[in-house]
Amino acid sequence: LASYCRIACVRIGRFAIGALTGGTSERRNGGRSGAEPPSVVFTDVRGKPRIVATDAEAARRGVACGMALTQAKALASDLVALPWDDERISRAALEVTTALLAASPRVAWGGGALRVGASARLPTADGAWWVDAAGLGDEAKLARKLLRIARGLGYGPVRVGVADAAIAAYAATHDGDDRRGGGEAAPQ
Repeated sequence: LASYCRIACVRIGRFAIGALTGGTSERRNGGRSGAEPPSVVFTDVRGKPRIVATDAEAARRGVACGMALTQAKALASDLVALPWDDERISRAALEVTTALLAASPRVAWGGGALRVGASARLPTADGAWWVDAAGLGDEAKLARKLLRIARGLGYGPVRVGVADAAIAAYAATHDGDDRRGGGEAAPQ
């Protein structure tokens, strides 16, 4: 007999920024949004500080991942540059993982690094969690619950996808224009 497999992917856009700054501006300001300076996360790539994550304001000003930190500062003089911090990002990921356990007994964080090429490892800006969705009832309801839980944590824009395979669930969290960072539940 073939086993039934359904996997949800919860993707928090700009998770690294949210984890290192304490969440979205609404979370930091008690529910009020307000103008804040642009923020980026950087790390050394081959001995040079490079941008690995941007918030929406930095992106609006033309700052992009892979850009040299000095170039980013030239585009945004009030830029807040935060060094990549594995420990803080891992603590925030544990908070998300623990919260998502309210929706499913099996949740795993996708990790905080992406392998690029044969040996280089670069941090990822988004956070992804894999949630076992098999046998939990109405998938649309589960997706809405996951969306509500993750949004409530305030680390960034959230998207949820549910599918037969992890890669398909992850693909369902992309709408072709991730600059908006929406927040939709999309069972496939």
